[in-house]
Amino acid sequence: MGEWSPKGGAMGAVVMLGMLLGPLNAPGAAPDTTPARPLLVVPKVSPPPGIENFLSMAPQGEAAGRLAMVEGFIQRQPKDGQPSTQRTVVYLGYDDKHLYLIFVCFDSEPLKIRARMGWRESILGDDNVGVILDTYS
Repeated sequence: MGEWSPKGGAMGAVVMLGMLLGPLNAPGAAPDTTPARPLLVVPKVSPPPGIENFLSMAPQGEAAGRLAMVEGFIQRQPKDGQPSTQRTVVYLGYDDKHLYLIFVCFDSEPLKIRARMGWRESILGDDNVGVILDTYS
């Protein structure tokens, strides 16, 4: 697997957030009125954040105040496009070799969380989060 190489230097990498855009406009079609997607500056961090920094469900210690935070996600199931019924927060940072995404997933009924061991194709019945990196934008 290759390594992620940041292009933002000390200013940070820029991450595009938002839903995927629809099809490109054909010649002569109406102009695209899709609202601009927000930009997020992802800070360069040292040392890297560790799981022990998030045991309280928020960044603590060396990770506190150093990472970009994203929340306000929408759900795909059971009601596509609606605000998530459970809060999820993602903290982001990078260094010279790695991109760090720390998902903090809250649940009002933690005893119902499902996380079975299985093949990667058989996880859709469990609770999960995902990341899609569009490296061609």
